[in-house]
Amino acid sequence: MNDYDLKLVRESRHWGDHLSVEASGEWNSWLDHPRILERYRSRSLIEGKSWEEWVRAQMGEPAARSLDLGCGAGMKSLQVFRAGASARIEGIDISEERIREGERRRQEADAPGGFRMEDVNSAEFEPESYDLIFSSHSFHHFLRLEHIMEQTRSALTPRGLFVLEEYVGPTQFQWTDEQMEVVRGLLRFIPERLKTHRWGAIKEMEGRPTRDEVETVSPFESIRSEEIFPLFKQYFDPLVIRKLGGTIQHLLYNGIIHNFVDEESIHLVEAICDIEDALIDADILPSDFMLIVGRRKNEAAAEEKIEAGSRQVSAKEREIRHLRSELAEREYELEKIKNTLGWRLLNHYGRIKYRYLLPVYRRLGLAKEKDRKD
Repeated sequence: MNDYDLKLVRESRHWGDHLSVEASGEWNSWLDHPRILERYRSRSLIEGKSWEEWVRAQMGEPAARSLDLGCGAGMKSLQVFRAGASARIEGIDISEERIREGERRRQEADAPGGFRMEDVNSAEFEPESYDLIFSSHSFHHFLRLEHIMEQTRSALTPRGLFVLEEYVGPTQFQWTDEQMEVVRGLLRFIPERLKTHRWGAIKEMEGRPTRDEVETVSPFESIRSEEIFPLFKQYFDPLVIRKLGGTIQHLLYNGIIHNFVDEESIHLVEAICDIEDALIDADILPSDFMLIVGRRKNEAAAEEKIEAGSRQVSAKEREIRHLRSELAEREYELEKIKNTLGWRLLNHYGRIKYRYLLPVYRRLGLAKEKDRKD
């Protein structure tokens, strides 16, 4: 086996083993929390509908066939089927265990179609064969993005839609200084009982893992995630873009989300949602999770755009070198400003944008005061 094949086996085993984690019902991820998931879903609505319902309304009838890229155990495909968005659901995934479970669920639901074991990085699809192709929280594990985008574009019918509900944040979880700083600042407001890991340690920050550490757990974890959205726009015409969040909460709740179960902690959850929404909606921070719906571009126009992008690389490289030099000087100046989170936000982003944060920070301050009195 070559290095890629060995990594593929490890990735398949990792997600096959993850079925038991999902079956346990334990809260491990930020989206395991019902209130956070509710806010996430509200940000993903299109004209008041879930994307599955919106696709059904947009087409006027169910897609004749749909394809789920990285279908896992088939949960999203079955949601699509139950929403009436597809008459026949198909999906591919590298995990034999997850495909087996997905087929069991599909047959139990009496849903036409089939899930099969296949590597999406090398898969080729029949042209104009699907009215709907989608991927939900799987696409950031794919390596050959250009190949997959091209195959998807070719496989869509003229009326077809491509839907990504996806992590598009820093590649291999190389968090930005800004998001780690905001997380560190928010953790100062959270009572110790809520930021205690299962093994007893108090969480004071979320660090940036090394790329080797990320790969050890999952070889293809967010392997080219930050390239997904730019490439989507090269191959498809976006019809819908929704910023779903996660830039702060994905990091902040890692390892401690299981603590936020009582009523007293819910107002903290809401306040943190408000802070993240404010920072993202004011374009202070990007959104690490996005919902993007598009149609295929005209093939000739898409190829011309891709070639034009390649011709501009050398000019862009010169500009990048200049900007990096200027950035280094700016970073040196910013290093002198070592104060509270609020002060850094005020100076870095300006008074107008900082106004968005004051109400929610006051709520957190009140929450901390209440916890102290109790």
